[in-house]
Amino acid sequence: MTKDKDNKVSSKTETTKTTFKYDMNSNDNPGNIITQVQLKGDNYEEWARVVWTSLRARRKWGFIEGTAAMPNTASPEIEDWWIVQSMLISWIMNTIGPSLRTTVTYTDTAKGLWDDLKERFSVINRPRIQQLTIDLTDCKQQGMTIVAYYSKLKTLWDDLAIYEPLLVCTCTGCECKISEKL
Repeated sequence: MTKDKDNKVSSKTETTKTTFKYDMNSNDNPGNIITQVQLKGDNYEEWARVVWTSLRARRKWGFIEGTAAMPNTASPEIEDWWIVQSMLISWIMNTIGPSLRTTVTYTDTAKGLWDDLKERFSVINRPRIQQLTIDLTDCKQQGMTIVAYYSKLKTLWDDLAIYEPLLVCTCTGCECKISEKL
């Protein structure tokens, strides 16, 4: 209840949007390409990041990370769960380059597909990390404008961040010794 400028009482109802995890947009279909970046094998980290972003934007990442668990087979939600699984598998497959798509193992769940791709293509590329570190060390302005120089540095930093994710303290009282790791 609130009062307006004339001291009259009015009732305002606030609505909040709650989304059901199985909701799909009318534009969602198996042919959608959720990102322009295609997995080619050597670009797994970049690909995984943009797919993650796209699925989070669609409120579907829980199916990949496992927080949207499979309901009981007798549950009325089971059909909706399988519909979302099929859609996610289609979307992920649409972001895999044609030469790799034929080598991907069939799986019933998006999480199974994601885990398989991660196991196959997620490797720590130490030579690339070393090269980026050298490029950053050697990066000099040398007549470039500030904007061009900053853009070059930012590109190198972003490329390095793909291989070296930021460490974040996840405990209370910092028992994880993150400062030593940093």
